Amino acid sequence: MLTDFELYTEATQGRIRSVIQHLQKHTFIIKTAHDPITGLRQENKLYTDCELYYEFIRDYFSIMNIHLNQDVHYGLFYIEGDGITKDQLSQLDIYTILLLHEIFRNKYMASDFAEPITNWKEIREQGDMIQLFRNEKIASHKWIKTFQKLRNHHIIEIGGSINLMIDETPIYIYPTLNILCASLDVPALLQEAINGSAVQNKTDVDIDETDENLEDIE
Repeated sequence: MLTDFELYTEATQGRIRSVIQHLQKHTFIIKTAHDPITGLRQENKLYTDCELYYEFIRDYFSIMNIHLNQDVHYGLFYIEGDGITKDQLSQLDIYTILLLHEIFRNKYMASDFAEPITNWKEIREQGDMIQLFRNEKIASHKWIKTFQKLRNHHIIEIGGSINLMIDETPIYIYPTLNILCASLDVPALLQEAINGSAVQNKTDVDIDETDENLEDIE
């Protein structure tokens, strides 16, 4: 199948490369994503292209022992497998992922919200409520770094400039969060964190950090 790449037009080859590069950099491709300025959801052309050339892209990743998956219900493509170099998550990254999962599950899934939205203040208050942070004040630049990482991998979107965030800035939670946490016992991990146990090495999440070139299909 990969030998057929040269049969595509130059424009089509470029579209395929864009899909592959996006997945390598961001792990997920979402069918509709929030515009950070307007907050409105927009169709993602990369998702359409991934559907059109799914077999080729799947075969390309399989060479690196990476699996391309589609979740029709959530409207997303994502990669996983042994060929992915997993991103190193800080303690705050992990805590934020766990808190976002609880906010998503308790506040939005229970009420069948179509547009799950939270904010910085609510995340902190959720952590304080269960004494996750033990009343310690976390520096703003550490929060911003965590939000940037989660935004980069399409776990969240920030309503506006991430460097100008305030307590009430909207944070849109994507269903990719459920894929990320599917193999995790979130309540148990939260309880361990509350009890003071380190959880960095207890999470096995595929956040891709690879930056492979595309020489094999050029």
